[in-house]
Amino acid sequence: MPIKALADAPQAERRHFSTNHHGLLRQDDYAWLRDDNWQAVMTDPSVLQADIRAHLEAENAYSAQTLAPTQRLQESLFAEMRGRIAENDAGVPVNDGPLAWAVRHVSGGEHPIICYGPRNADADAMQIAIDANQEADGQPFFKLGGYEADRQGRTLAWSFDNKGSEYFTVKFRALADGADGHGELTGTTGAVAWSACGNYLFYGLYDDNHRPNRVMRHKTGTAQADDICIYEEADAGFFVGLSTSRSGRYLIISAHDHETGECWLVPTDAPETMPVCVAPRRVGIEYDVDDDAARNRLVIVSNVNPDTPDSKAEDFQVLTAPYPQQAGRMTDWQVLVAHRAGCLVLDALPFAEHLAVLVRENALPRIEIIDVTGGGVQPIEFDEAAYDLNFGSM
Repeated sequence: MPIKALADAPQAERRHFSTNHHGLLRQDDYAWLRDDNWQAVMTDPSVLQADIRAHLEAENAYSAQTLAPTQRLQESLFAEMRGRIAENDAGVPVNDGPLAWAVRHVSGGEHPIICYGPRNADADAMQIAIDANQEADGQPFFKLGGYEADRQGRTLAWSFDNKGSEYFTVKFRALADGADGHGELTGTTGAVAWSACGNYLFYGLYDDNHRPNRVMRHKTGTAQADDICIYEEADAGFFVGLSTSRSGRYLIISAHDHETGECWLVPTDAPETMPVCVAPRRVGIEYDVDDDAARNRLVIVSNVNPDTPDSKAEDFQVLTAPYPQQAGRMTDWQVLVAHRAGCLVLDALPFAEHLAVLVRENALPRIEIIDVTGGGVQPIEFDEAAYDLNFGSM
């Protein structure tokens, strides 16, 4: 079957449209293809304007017909690429509170399977908490979002998007019987974090322009309409993230744009307190924090130079700071791993006696294990000429 000529492709209608801003006239005869109601379309594609839908469907049909002669080649390439992947694969179990968690994939499955068991359980002996393949069955789209169990090991909060809108629904699954209950939370970013008591769940929301800008506190068993906003970002250029420190002692709220960052903490054992800022944002200064519980301090990865505020550690360094009772100052931070030009610090994980630092040098990542009691450094080297490396669940 010959490939159709481009001239046979659907042609979008030209509709005169112009705008005048700041004395400049801009004409865009295809502006009608952008639905002014795009926010509603994200959550309900059926409300897309009929003429826009008709053109998009015509383009999709043209693409399918044009590529039809290559169908066997597509299938062959897909089978070859898939054959290079170990489909039956299980991650290493990770202890978290009273339970251990692991992610598994099976042959023919398109989605992960989330498994759990008692601490130090073997992966083969774990139970299934979420089989995303079953959850996706019969749905035109499915994406698993965040998931986290409460500290008591009773309830798993998990999120999913089944529209492709990047709006995630959060459900509460009882691990005892695998049933979802306690209602659900809609329109979220997918990120979730529990309080220590297991009575409160924190989650993120978007603004009208699909920017993550709020963190909400939800009391289990209550309506979402009663949830309390504990943080809202006023700067339209900043995005808000949500996570839990590795120790589980703090909820971390991060606000950032492409060059500036700011973090806020909420003790997970005091979930009704308001967030405390680690240090107010400074333009051009980025920082991320984690909890070094063994030494009752924060570990910070930042490009700030606390002693010389007018200069920056371009490749970042690792610092420490006391826990904030109120907004602190970057000038009070102490350098733990000093800046080294050409050695980019990507991440740092505190342990009881060591600090694991992920760096990139000469275009390759490397992990350095630092003895925080004696100061010795042990790099983890790899023989491959090219590879990628990241910290996983710890």
